[in-house]
Amino acid sequence: MRPHGSYARYVAGRCRCSECRAANRDYERSRRAAIEPPYVDAADARAHLAELSASGVGLKTVARVSGVSTGTLSRLVYGTASRGPSRRVRWATHDAIMAVSPADAAPCALVDAAATWALIDEMVAGGVPRVAIGRHIGQRSSLQLSRGRIQARHARSVAGLHRAWSHGDTPAGTSDAGDISELLDAVADVAVARRANASWRRSAACRGRPTWLWFPARGDLETGRAGKRVCGACTVRAECLAAHIDEIDGTFGGLFAGERRALRRERARGEVAS
Repeated sequence: MRPHGSYARYVAGRCRCSECRAANRDYERSRRAAIEPPYVDAADARAHLAELSASGVGLKTVARVSGVSTGTLSRLVYGTASRGPSRRVRWATHDAIMAVSPADAAPCALVDAAATWALIDEMVAGGVPRVAIGRHIGQRSSLQLSRGRIQARHARSVAGLHRAWSHGDTPAGTSDAGDISELLDAVADVAVARRANASWRRSAACRGRPTWLWFPARGDLETGRAGKRVCGACTVRAECLAAHIDEIDGTFGGLFAGERRALRRERARGEVAS
């Protein structure tokens, strides 16, 4: 016979003494604690959808990639006529949404151009001809991209060229191999010198993270604040700010473009006063 005060005695022996009832309650509490709750707070999934939207990945694309219905996504983001946005989502829905990345944007989807132009401006400042960048992304003449919104395929192509240039490598699959190879050979020394002269970049907290966090779409304060939080833990904020104080877009050194403008004006007034 199983001893009193055990879950087995409560179930198999049908004993309802105070000790066995207490053992049954303890077992049920531990069982419920071990079961993962079916729902999770929707805030992270909603923020991720906002970041995807800024990168040109709309709800229809998220639904196609993740398998989550557009109705569920719409309720999560917009809510309904009678209720606000969903406060909780199932774990499976949360995980499926978080698995979608900006790389899933359709090639012709329009994305904010600020991050792409930051990469272009950096390469041009390092000696890369604009015409070569244009040829790399499939344009026959000079580089012609809007400063507002551009196609996702162009954003990806520029990002790939920038990565290759930063490492002094030739990107695979270029449409104009001769010109691009000659171009990268010409700027390889520039890339090496750039890394040597800015060794602080290796310690930057943003290194290896998606660029769009620091170049959110206009009005996307949530993404901007997320980038700022990364800057807040960075040990080379001062070096980053000094190097990018004159940038007109994006977040550098933990400051938005408007904050950098205010800092420049403040410094200018200080110089005039002195």
